[in-house]
Amino acid sequence: MGKQIKPQASEKEKTQVQKVPFWEAHSGWTLLGLLLLLLLIQFYPMFFLGKTLLPPDAVASYSFRPFVDDALKRGIYPLWNPYIFGGMPFFASLSAPFIDPVNDIGIGLSYLLVALFHKMDLVELQRIFLFLLNHVLLGWSMYILLRYKKLSKSVALYGAAIFMLMPPIVAYSAFGHNTKLATTVLLPLLLLVMDALLEKQNLLFFSIAGLLVGIQFLRAHVQICYYTHLMLALYFIVWAIGKFKEKEKKRIFSGGALWIGALVCGVLLSSVLTFSVWEYSHYSIRGGETGGVGYEYATGWSFSPLELTTFFIPSFVGFGKETYWGPMPFTDYPLYFGLTTLILAGIALILYKDRKVRFFGLLSLLALFASFGKHFPILYWPMYKFLPFFNKFRAPNMIHILIQLSMVVLAGFALERLIHWKENSQSKDALRIKRYFWAIGAVLGLLFCILLFGKSLYLNWASKAGDAREMAYTMALEDALKAMVLFGIVSTVIHMRIKGRIGAQNLVFIVLLLTLVDFWMINRKFVEFRPRTDVKEYFKATREVEFLKNQPKPFRIFPLQDERAPNWYAYHFLENVWGYHPAKIRRVQELYDALGLPQQFLFKYVKQVEGGYAWRSPEEISPQQMKAHRAFLQMMNVRYVLVPYLLPDSTLWPVSPPPYSGACAVYEFSQALPRAFFPKSILVAKEKSAILRYMASGYFDPQETAVLEEPLPMEIQFSPKNRAEIVKHDIHEIELKADVVTPCLLVLSEIYYPCGWKAFVDGKETKIYVANYVLRALFLSPGAHEIRMVFKPEKFGLGLWITFSTAGVLLVAVLVGALYSRKRSISTVEKVS
Repeated sequence: MGKQIKPQASEKEKTQVQKVPFWEAHSGWTLLGLLLLLLLIQFYPMFFLGKTLLPPDAVASYSFRPFVDDALKRGIYPLWNPYIFGGMPFFASLSAPFIDPVNDIGIGLSYLLVALFHKMDLVELQRIFLFLLNHVLLGWSMYILLRYKKLSKSVALYGAAIFMLMPPIVAYSAFGHNTKLATTVLLPLLLLVMDALLEKQNLLFFSIAGLLVGIQFLRAHVQICYYTHLMLALYFIVWAIGKFKEKEKKRIFSGGALWIGALVCGVLLSSVLTFSVWEYSHYSIRGGETGGVGYEYATGWSFSPLELTTFFIPSFVGFGKETYWGPMPFTDYPLYFGLTTLILAGIALILYKDRKVRFFGLLSLLALFASFGKHFPILYWPMYKFLPFFNKFRAPNMIHILIQLSMVVLAGFALERLIHWKENSQSKDALRIKRYFWAIGAVLGLLFCILLFGKSLYLNWASKAGDAREMAYTMALEDALKAMVLFGIVSTVIHMRIKGRIGAQNLVFIVLLLTLVDFWMINRKFVEFRPRTDVKEYFKATREVEFLKNQPKPFRIFPLQDERAPNWYAYHFLENVWGYHPAKIRRVQELYDALGLPQQFLFKYVKQVEGGYAWRSPEEISPQQMKAHRAFLQMMNVRYVLVPYLLPDSTLWPVSPPPYSGACAVYEFSQALPRAFFPKSILVAKEKSAILRYMASGYFDPQETAVLEEPLPMEIQFSPKNRAEIVKHDIHEIELKADVVTPCLLVLSEIYYPCGWKAFVDGKETKIYVANYVLRALFLSPGAHEIRMVFKPEKFGLGLWITFSTAGVLLVAVLVGALYSRKRSISTVEKVS
């Protein structure tokens, strides 16, 4: 055979190759550059003006920063938090620093830079690194999903950009909901891998799915993880129906088995976290004896059907804070994902009949009905009643993340069809789009007319906003006008594309620009920047803090009507019987409810009079409440009460005056019991409601009586000669020396939590009793004793071992799967050639 000569490419073909745009030839760098540029524009004060985001919800996490840093410096991974509610699990309640492979990269880089450039602020640098890392990964994961769905690079760039800057996503960072953002980052990737696993059914995607499921769990927002797997379950059902119609029943069973297997692997990978969280859930207000939170609590942030109007006009129900007049409490922003996005998503459902596209429409619809919660519980109620673990979550509106994901993907599909539009062959589709525009225009027109001509009607609806009604109306009218203009521009641009009067890439650019401008106008209303010095200034030690730090420890404080966040005092290592946590220990919450704390502690001193409130005279104060609250302060070792008022209570003595009007004064409670004390007698009661009634009755005196829930091995005998002294008091370890002459009960003013706390008397493990509903107690025989209490949860150690073992197995499986897939692809190419 003669030598074959390859045909030379024509000049036309060479020109075509050379005409590939730079951004398309280098789409990875283009994506990174675009996302970083958009972040720099949206958050420019943080990068160029020396400002920071210190949202109210972020204060809680900053409050524990010195505590965590101090523990880590001493080689302790903090599992217990002694600084709020008298003590509670730290790691198991999702308050501790997590083992997060993604964030650990950003943290490691920040430490490296600080080591190289010593003047850098480590805390601020870590915040910026993690901020950029998670936002860019969020956009990248959406880009990868859209490319996997065979959408063009320009459309995938559009989807990545709008998903990253969508107002509800931006709000995660603006209001300190960092774990929500971190967990959402993997949402698109998990959907991609789920689809690939079901279609390919090989080791590579099985192991990748297991890794991603586990990493998402480790990112610590369990509720979004749960919604992720609801989405994947729905996807499997839709996929299985398709395979059933294609008579591929075996693939349904094998695909289902692989999906469940990947889920199990993911749970095992996250065992270090999930084991502890699951164990704690049985003792927190999210679980406990009822198996979940109450229906009213769970549905507190239900999305009202009325707020569907905010999908079109963001401020129709007010724009958060004082202007918001909808039914959700403490709302700061609308769940707006963009009018342009909504319009395009509707077009996708019109143009596509494919079930994998229609899936996103179904997902959005089901998520929307679930988010209605108590307002329209046709779907939420059966989910709350019958879905495993669903009743452990509150805020049904959080499921909107699935709607937002779906809207972006559907908008991408619509753009893809529009940029490949063939005018002559799609006349019926063009007619359907025209009718769809008329429907959207009619809805917008109706809402605009209501606002323009029905001001008095709107103000009546918005009466809940009080004096801010006029502001709410003005904002709604302005947004309605903007929506009308935006709709007009978008519909015109799409119409021009259908008629062939505008290029494909120009369409993508215009729609992206319109969406980003729309988002920027919304985001700037709720993203607040503060000077970086505010962080240190906010936690600057006050006069009362300086006084408290100089007092002999241990003791606890009880701040009331404080202008600062509930966990603020933890920053200064001051132990508090109050605080904030969405999943506090159930027993503690039940005791507070029974005693009416913290509200009734102050309200018992005041009475309502004409024109306001006045102090009660000592004779008018309820002696029952007074005695019950004193007993609480006594047994909880509360030595100082902080309040900005002069209280008419002889047991509270002012020891540190307020530095300015409205600030807290420090009152010393002279009757506080020590951290370890000996009651004179015991009362055994098994009925928890009876115990709480007794403790709130005014007859309970912790110095006289300890209330137990089971009998002791022998009767106790009180002796004034019994002594106990704390010799060590650390996060996970308490050591005491006791010298007792009679059989007695030693009560420790430490919160009872059975999963991890163990007691050893003279080296032998001994039983910890529940005393006074929330405290720990030990029975001691006569003699000198060395007592040691340690917090060492077995589930944490077991989970850590399983996590590292599973990670090793899955990483090896990824390597083996990749090599096998590569070998198989090479052999396939050789067979074809």
